[in-house]
Amino acid sequence: MEGLGCIENHFHSNPGVPSISTPANKSLLHEQLMESAARE
Repeated sequence: MEGLGCIENHFHSNPGVPSISTPANKSLLHEQLMESAARE
């Protein structure tokens, strides 16, 4: 799951990056971020 950490950092650092700005990807990332936060 190392890749997810990189995606999270990238997402938080660059919320407007085109590659992750599509609604579907944002929704998926948001779910993953919420799950990660819930586990901590």
